[in-house]
Amino acid sequence: DRQVVLFHDSTLDSKTALKGQVSDHTWASLQKAEIGQWFDRERGVPQQKFAGTRLSLLEELFVKYGEEFYYHVEIKAGDDELPALLLKLIQKHGLSEKVQVTSFYFEQLQRMHRLEAGLPLCYLIDDEKEEKDIHKAIRRAHANKFQWVAVRAQVMLPSHVELAHELGLGIRAWGIKERAHMEKALRVKAEGMTIDYPEWLINEVLK
Repeated sequence: DRQVVLFHDSTLDSKTALKGQVSDHTWASLQKAEIGQWFDRERGVPQQKFAGTRLSLLEELFVKYGEEFYYHVEIKAGDDELPALLLKLIQKHGLSEKVQVTSFYFEQLQRMHRLEAGLPLCYLIDDEKEEKDIHKAIRRAHANKFQWVAVRAQVMLPSHVELAHELGLGIRAWGIKERAHMEKALRVKAEGMTIDYPEWLINEVLK
C-alpha cells in the first residue's frame, strides 16, 4: 500500500511473527508486528528492554529526528516504485541535504539518479568477488554519476580506495563484524564505515 517501512532482511520470518516479504503485507498488518524481543535476544539485552517495540515507517523516523541526523537510507528491495516513494518523503521533510541513498541494487540507484541527480548515491558493492571485479564496480559507479561506493571491509584494498579517490568518489566499508575490520578500514583510509558498535571506534580505535 505504498508505505516505506524500515526493515533490514529480505523476509520478515526471522525477526517477527509474520512471514514473507514486507511488500506482501499492508501497513495495517505490519505495524502490529513485534520486533523488540528479537533484538533483546540478539544483543543479549537484560530485562527485555525492547520487548513490545513495533515496526516503523521511514517517515516516522524523519518526523522524530528531522535534521538532527545525516541519514544513510539503504534501499533493500527491487520494487520499481520504491525510489520515487523514498524521494517524495525526503523532499516532503526537507532533508535533501541530509540523506545519502545506498543500495546493492544498482538499478535502484540509477532510478534515484534519474529522479534527482543531485541526491548523493552510494553503490554497495557485493562481496566475495575477484579484486578486478571490485575495481570494475567502482568504475561503473563513477560512470553512472554516483558519488560513493562501499566495499566489504574484509576484502577492501588500498587500491580500491586509491581508484575511488582518483575518480572523485568517496569510499566506505561495510560488513564490520569485529574490531580488526574497523582497524583495517582506517588503515586503508576509507572515509566511513557501516557499524553496529560505534563505541568500539570512539573508545578504542580513536582514543
